[in-house]
Amino acid sequence: MPKLKITTKLLLALSGLSFLSLVLFGYITFVAMSKLGNYALERNVTLGEKAVRESKNALKRQAEENLLQLAKDQAALSNVLLEKVENEVDIMAKFASNIWKRQGALSDRKSYSQKERPEDIYSTSFYFLVSNVKFDDVKREIDLSSQMDDIFIPVYANDSNIDSVYIGTESGVFR
Repeated sequence: MPKLKITTKLLLALSGLSFLSLVLFGYITFVAMSKLGNYALERNVTLGEKAVRESKNALKRQAEENLLQLAKDQAALSNVLLEKVENEVDIMAKFASNIWKRQGALSDRKSYSQKERPEDIYSTSFYFLVSNVKFDDVKREIDLSSQMDDIFIPVYANDSNIDSVYIGTESGVFR
């Protein structure tokens, strides 16, 4: 092996020391960056799980609030509809009360039994009797109740929420 000059040996020693420092610094940097990457990944996963949990809770709260508001709105709407029906029933009850108080002139309107079919089913009502009631015993009441068509028809025609309109008497006549 040839003899190296002292300057070359020093240069090689310094170069080797620099190279060793560079390799050591690279290794330490690589390890630190790996740890930092793993830490960042763990924090991101933790943050993601926390975000999912908080979003889920917020969505649940919002859904509950929306459902509660929807139920309140639906209850208010139902209340308005029921109040309207209540008012219509009150009007029909007062109308019926006046008819029975007067007991006066009967209308010339034909009374149809449930077995008959009028030409226009929306222009008249029909009556039916409780099973033990005889027609002749309640004829006057049937004729009186036929006047209820004057209120039944407009109430039924003007409220799409009403499916049918009835009146019943103590003697067993239903219209």
